[in-house]
This record gives sequence, structure tokens and C-alpha cells, in this order.
Amino acid sequence: MRWRRRSGRDNRYDDYNDYNNHDGNKFRVVHKGLLNNGGSVLGGWGDGVAAAQQHRAGHDYNADLQGTIGVPLSLTFAVYTYASSGCTPLQNARVDVWHANAVGVYSEEATQNETKASTLNENFLRGYQLSDANGLVTFTTIHPGWYGGRTAHIHVRIRTYDTSGNVLTNNTTQVFFDDTVNNAVYATTNYTRSKSRDTTNAADSIYAAALQLTLTGSVTDGYAAATYGIGLPFSS
Repeated sequence: MRWRRRSGRDNRYDDYNDYNNHDGNKFRVVHKGLLNNGGSVLGGWGDGVAAAQQHRAGHDYNADLQGTIGVPLSLTFAVYTYASSGCTPLQNARVDVWHANAVGVYSEEATQNETKASTLNENFLRGYQLSDANGLVTFTTIHPGWYGGRTAHIHVRIRTYDTSGNVLTNNTTQVFFDDTVNNAVYATTNYTRSKSRDTTNAADSIYAAALQLTLTGSVTDGYAAATYGIGLPFSS
């Protein structure tokens, strides 16, 4: 299984709000026109495993296809450049996403809350896409597990470059999920833990309602997030 991209309409958006991210910067969340971008859909899960719970998530661009088991989740982000006249889709922005597996463990970490084992030599649930002409990137992954002190979240990093390959912008944020969905996911077998979840959205130090994705679907069929728009540049 690889990360997948989908295309959509070239829409302009001009309704936004600024919100602080976890790095103390601000970013713009676009409010209009975020649902489904014309109704184009991802291809089938494609990994040959019939049960949705057995879906595996991997990397794009011929990267290592290690994966983990969990409830399928598709994500679509729309990246824009912001100006006083509105927001315009941004092509070729690099959008990285990464998150914990079903039991709250990240790849590429020497130590972490939920395991004593190093995952430095593993790269599961990390991937990137370059935004298309409509500013869109789409990832097929799984719903993230929780770990102590944090609610469920996914990290998002956006970078742009000049023609020489120098970094022009480099910003990170996180996105979240309604706790009704989190609770339904965490009641399934692959997310079962010996301890109880200790942090909900309301208690999380970073969570904000503006960062919450809108999902459709179920734990049986998987979830799809409505397109989430982000405007650049972030402001400090």
C-alpha cells in the first residue's frame, strides 16, 4: 500500500482565521469549500486484505512499505498562499504527515512513552506528498492511537522551496478528531490497551476546535476526512 493523491477543483477561498500552533506560530485555517473538492475519491485500499481493520499504511515514492494495522483513514489537505485578495492553491509544497500506531508508538524514536524498544530503524506511518496544481495532497493511513498525556493527533509539516532547492517556508501543526470517533476506534481490538486513555481533547494542551478534522465513515469501513485547508505563510 502506498500513500495516494487525488485531484479536485481549482477553487479559491477567502474566509480564514488565524490560530496558534504548538510551535507558537500562527497558521490560517480556510473555512469555505472544504468538503470533498468535487467528489473525486481515492482508489480501493489495494493491499489485498479484505477486512478494513487489516488495512496497512505505508510511504509514497518507493519508500519502505512497513505498516501497521488499524482503522483506515484518508486525509486530504489543501495548501494555499494567502494574500489580501484571497487564497490561491499552491503547487509543489511538500506536506509531511506522521503519527503514532494503534498502540501509541511512533517510528524513528529512540525512546517514547509507550514502549521501551527503539524504533529508530523503522519508518512506519510517515510519508509525504507534493501538492498538485489544485494545492491538494491525499494520504491513506490509519487512525492514530493515543499515548500518555496526549489525545489522538497527526503531525503535519509544510515546506516550500525556491528554484535552487532552498527552503522558503517550514511550518508544523497538528490535526485532531472528535472524541466520539476516538472512543469508537479505541474500543476496537487493534487499539485495546492494558491501561486506560488518560487525555481527552478537552484536557489536551495543544488541541483546538479549529484543528479538528470532519470525518465520515465508521470503524468497520474506515473514515475519510473532509478536505482541510491551510493557508501560507503562517504568521508569527
